[in-house]
Amino acid sequence: IEHLGNGLLLLWEIHRVLKDEGILIISTPNTAHLRNRFDRLVFHKKIPNRPTNPYHKHEYSSKEFEGLLESTGFTIEQKKGQIVTFPLVHRLPPRVCVNTGRSLPGLSLYILYNARKTLHQSPI
Repeated sequence: IEHLGNGLLLLWEIHRVLKDEGILIISTPNTAHLRNRFDRLVFHKKIPNRPTNPYHKHEYSSKEFEGLLESTGFTIEQKKGQIVTFPLVHRLPPRVCVNTGRSLPGLSLYILYNARKTLHQSPI
């Protein structure tokens, strides 16, 4: 979804073709990850308006992406984080980083969502 200019249209299309009560599993980068929050708080750095990955058209914060899912007719049933970024975290074993991310999805670099299609009428 981060590779598209309009993620909202993609979610509406997934909602349209997914069977009633179907499950969407989707992962996306989280601009509100721990490292960005730390840099903003301590160093007063702004979160970049454009993605840091040159192949991404748009990256979302966890709250922004959850709003997109809910506005397009999905109910989030589960979310898990993937990798917590923080200074010196790269020195920890990878298993520790990944497992910590699972417990702290809003602070993770990537978030994996499990969302169910609800009966919601598409405006498109």
